[in-house]
Amino acid sequence: MKLNCGEYKILIVDDNPTNLQVLRAALHSEGYQVLAANTGERALQIAQNGQPHLILLDINMPGINGFEVCKELKNNPTTQNIPVIFISALDDAQSKVQGFEMGGVDYVTKPFNKEEVFARVRTHLTLSNLTQHLETRNQELAKALSQLQETQNKLAEINNELLDSITYAARLQEALMPPKEYIKSLFPESFIFFQPRNIVSGDFYWFHKRRNKVFVAVADCTGHGVPGAFMSILGLNMLNNLVEERGITEPSSILEEMDYEIEIKLNQKGKGQLSKDGMDIALCNFDFRLRSLQYACAMRSIILISNGSLIELKGERHPVGGAQYENNIFTNHRHELLPGDVIYLFSDGYTDQFGGEGPHYKKFGIKRFQQLLLDIHTFDMDFQCNILQEEFNKWKGQNSQLDDVLVLGLRFIV
Repeated sequence: MKLNCGEYKILIVDDNPTNLQVLRAALHSEGYQVLAANTGERALQIAQNGQPHLILLDINMPGINGFEVCKELKNNPTTQNIPVIFISALDDAQSKVQGFEMGGVDYVTKPFNKEEVFARVRTHLTLSNLTQHLETRNQELAKALSQLQETQNKLAEINNELLDSITYAARLQEALMPPKEYIKSLFPESFIFFQPRNIVSGDFYWFHKRRNKVFVAVADCTGHGVPGAFMSILGLNMLNNLVEERGITEPSSILEEMDYEIEIKLNQKGKGQLSKDGMDIALCNFDFRLRSLQYACAMRSIILISNGSLIELKGERHPVGGAQYENNIFTNHRHELLPGDVIYLFSDGYTDQFGGEGPHYKKFGIKRFQQLLLDIHTFDMDFQCNILQEEFNKWKGQNSQLDDVLVLGLRFIV
């Protein structure tokens, strides 16, 4: 770092006029601004008012000596950071030690060599500049850190408020879905494996009894987290209204009405960008008296295992809602049930989860899922749920859960 000497003021303190004259002339020749004092008292006044960048200080002077002057300088907040170089005829070790103890940064003995003085002056001015620069940077960093901490505190506060709100929303969402006790009253042998990716879920399940019929649905709404949760609440309200208030019992008609209402409520046929929000859903209507199952599906399927054979009950390849599809029509299917038949409804979160062992990172897949259900379908329903959860977490391993997971199992008993 090259110094511009003209920018620096140096205070020379010496009671010997010759020494003052020699040092003044030498430093002037280098371009420094030079201040001079022949007593310690005068040196303290000039240092206070003139704020030199460096002081060359003699020790033996009338009045207060150089050591006392240095001590006063270091005790004064205004002058404590000015580097002091002692320049004295005292060359004993004790004097040098005392000079450093008083706060001096260097010690030059008389008679001095001008080049040596110049070199030490440059060195300590450079060090002083670097120190001041570091202090300035430290202050800036401290300020920035303080601002960052303040921002983090605000973000933490906002995050806590959001978390509280989302947690409350999760309780509301859970309250809209039927309690497990109600489900057990309709299907004593049943389970629900429900593992949202976030606190709230875009997947939902629905049960409703009307006269001698029991309606069951599993749906996977567009998105997950908060957006999916809003869609799930909309779906639950629609199902309750269509079946309970309007008395529609045919699964295909229910899905067609839901498709129409989603388009209206979300203005999916309005101007501008078309909304693709909707849901994949499997909807069943169980008639225990007739031992039959009516169903309609949108982008989902139902797995039925009867007498050890697995049947995939499929539906339409378009969702409920979503402006990208026109005039959605759904087919109503009917299937006879036997005592002991097991029915599984599920979202795609389980089958689409990536993981597995070995170098190949892949989805769990529908074939592996079907085989797993076939292997466990004779077990107790709660035990099946435990196996599904264990297998899912084992497959996922250290990978992130990609979507909400919902698997519903029902054993038909008359």
